[in-house]
Amino acid sequence: MRVKVKVDNGWCWVYNGSMKIEFGLMSILSTALLAILMLIPTGSISINTIDLSVRINSDSVSLGFHPTFICHADTDGLPLGACFGNVVIVNANVPDTHMPRLIDHESRHLEHWKALGEFTWVARYILTLEPSYVDWRNSSIELAEMWKPPHGWPDRWCWLRVKYCLI
Repeated sequence: MRVKVKVDNGWCWVYNGSMKIEFGLMSILSTALLAILMLIPTGSISINTIDLSVRINSDSVSLGFHPTFICHADTDGLPLGACFGNVVIVNANVPDTHMPRLIDHESRHLEHWKALGEFTWVARYILTLEPSYVDWRNSSIELAEMWKPPHGWPDRWCWLRVKYCLI
């Protein structure tokens, strides 16, 4: 049995030349953030979505696993919500009437991270990732203003990808 280790856009482990598991730096950082948030005694964490993807090429089959998490934490003095990778942090003190709008807003940022990966940091200076208008009663106006990846846009980042080589 021969095992290879290769670094390519993050950490990649290759087993016997036929299977490759990609768990990149962004995945490591977002998992670390989630672990830190688990230590906050006043917070709660829930799974928001689990995206599964399959890509089939002539020489490989790739399976993607991308869970997203919502963390409610007592974050007084910080923004009402924030997003990194596949983790959304919302202030637990936000009124329940505002929570759906806040989750909609931060979920759009989850789409940004998935579509742009580490380029999200740069893209915020080029694309409209934050709206100029906020309406607590109706999030549709600000969501229409925020950049959305076009249909068919390839995901730049997936939390975990397993690739099987067919050849």
